[in-house]
Parts: sequence; C-alpha cells; structure tokens
Amino acid sequence: MQSPFDAAVDALSQHECLTRIKKLLIYTCQSVWESDPYRLDYFDLRSLVYQLLQLAPSREQLRSRLDTFVRTLSKVDEYTHVADIIYSQLEPLCVHQPSGPLKGDSRWQSKADRQRYRTVARQLLQDPEQVRIKKILYCAQTRTWENDPGVLSQIDLEALLQDLHSLLQTPEALALNLNAIVQTLNRQEQYIPIAQRTQRILAPLFAEEAPEQTRVMPAASPQTVAPAPSKAQRSPAPPPPPPPPRATAISPPAPSFKPAVKVLDTANLMDVRLQVMKYSNPLRAKVLLFSTLYRPLGPEPRSWEVLHSHELDTLLLEAFRAFRDDSELRLKLQQTAEALAESEHYIQAAGAILRALKPYYAPKTSSATSPEEPVSAGGPNTSISKQQEWTVPHLPPHPKNSP
Repeated sequence: MQSPFDAAVDALSQHECLTRIKKLLIYTCQSVWESDPYRLDYFDLRSLVYQLLQLAPSREQLRSRLDTFVRTLSKVDEYTHVADIIYSQLEPLCVHQPSGPLKGDSRWQSKADRQRYRTVARQLLQDPEQVRIKKILYCAQTRTWENDPGVLSQIDLEALLQDLHSLLQTPEALALNLNAIVQTLNRQEQYIPIAQRTQRILAPLFAEEAPEQTRVMPAASPQTVAPAPSKAQRSPAPPPPPPPPRATAISPPAPSFKPAVKVLDTANLMDVRLQVMKYSNPLRAKVLLFSTLYRPLGPEPRSWEVLHSHELDTLLLEAFRAFRDDSELRLKLQQTAEALAESEHYIQAAGAILRALKPYYAPKTSSATSPEEPVSAGGPNTSISKQQEWTVPHLPPHPKNSP
C-alpha cells in the first residue's frame, strides 16, 4: 500500500504545474532560484519534498515558509497558487501541534515571552540607526518600503517584532529576508551593517526555538533507508550574476568554536553540509571540492554528470580525510579556487568549507599562521577579511526570468 508521503510526491509529480512546483521547492529548500530546464531535471522531487518537511515540520511553519519565499518573487500571484498546491499535498504529512493562538498572538505568550520582545525592542530603539532598522523590519513584515517619518514614528516596534517572529520562525528565514531586502536598496553599504546588527539583536528571539522543533520523517517502507533519500543533497545551480563589488551580503553572527576536537563521521556530515550551505552556494562548493580532489571540470555535459554523481557530503568527508590538517586543506582549496574562473566566488566557497571542517581537525600546538587567518583572495601576499570570507551567497530577491 502506498504511503501518504509517496502519494503526495506522486500527486505533485503528475500536476500540470510540475516545473513551477520544482522551482519553488528548490527555492524554499536551498534559497537558490533555478530556471534552467537541464539543471531542473537533476533535482529529485521526492528529495525536495523530504527536505521541505525537515525544514518546516508543522503546518504553521510550512505555510509560513512557502509564503515568505513567494513574497520575494516578482510573480507573486502565480507562485501563491503553486504554494497552495504544495501545501495542500504536504499538509497531511505535517507534525500536529496543540491548537491555540499563533506565536505572534499575545494571548499565547507568557510573561517571559512578552519580556523578550520588550527587551529586544528596547535595544533596537537605543540604536543610533533605529529609523533605518524600523524601515527594514517593516519591509520584512509588509513587503513595502516606508519612508514617511510620521508612519515610521507610529510603528509599535514590540508588536512588529511579534508579527515578524510569527512569520519568520528561524534565524535562517530572517537572514534570507533581510538579505533580499538589502539587495534591492541603492544604499547597500549603509544598510548591510544595520541589517547584520539587527540580526544579532533579534537572535535571542530564536534562541529557544530549536529544542522544541520536531523533525518529521516521511512514512517509508521497510526497505527505505533513513534518514534521507539518496539524492537528497542534489546541489542547486550557480547563483545569479553577482551584484556590484562593493555590495556584501548579510552574514549571520559567526558561531564560536570550541577547542575540543569533534569526530567527523557520517552521523554528523549533515551538520557540516548545512554549515557550508549557510555561507556558500552548494554547487560552487561541490565544484571546488571535486576540482581539488580529482580534476578541474570541463565545459562538456559529461563533466557535470560526473559531478552530480558525487554528493556534497561525500566530497566533504573525502576532503577531510585527504588532508592531514586545516592548513593543508586551506592551501589546496586556495590554490584550486584561484585557478578557477570567477575565483572570488570559489574563494568564498573555500572559506565556508574550511570553516565547517576546521573544528574536526586536531589543534596544532604551534603554528606560524593564526588559526583565524582567512583564505587569500589574490595570492600569497593578499588576504581577505572575515567579512568577505564568510559571506552568505547573494540571493535573488526578485527573479525576473520565471515563466
């Protein structure tokens, strides 16, 4: 008998809007807009559905995530319909949560919850750029940019934070939205640090979310191997052309590293992969790893078929085992990145890979190189800042070429 998960995948696969369904699933799962039909074929629908249910296991999270990503598109009406199709098929698979008011509803909130919003709002109001912070947060909530000082002064920041938190329930969703907004502005240099600071101040609102989330596992037959389908890590296509050189995407607060050495194995490879995907385009990471471990890729389709046969998890594990310490890994990634076209993007990917794998290498007792030294951008005598090295890839706020 067919499981509910398989039935939902089959229904989506047979829908007349399948192409748009796959585009929206890729976008909501991997934050990359893909329009190339050739590359769309490489994404496995079953794996995309699985990934989305992992990212948004409850009905509220699924609806919120779909709506949030759709609002960043230029064809909102068309893709709202596509989002409804996806939601109608996946809603029965979602984790049931106790009925009651939504998180943004004050009736649901405890005194401690209300105090958290009040504290964060007070911090934002004390910021010298509080007006611009209000503009960004108001835009993230309403998708409209407000310049009227009278309107901005009337905004209840605490209520706005509650509404925004109910809409964007993870720090990743917040980062995506703020990044998309900043990329549409003509004063990006001014708003980038403001958005970064806003993310850091809002971080406590998400601090206690993770332990409460329950990840859903789709119904599977006895022959199915958990936790994920074999093609779940299909890598997306390269991101759209980069913005002007002066623009820098928003970086989430840099996590601190513990001195204890972690053990890298298949059980925690997913965490490493997610860390790489947070700070780099996963396809560029795959290209860089494959080129470092094997050979540079040629332009012919066969080369890309070979690349797609290698999972990002596997390449990360191979790279970790191939180089005896993080210094050697840094050197090899740097050399390969500088030899590739559009080297600045691959240097960014190198930084993300190094950052993700470094905690698993044994610390050195002494080294001529600082452990925080970034990957070089232009040769042995050129270095890039941490801000450049660990930059989140630019995301397409308004894809223009969707059908």
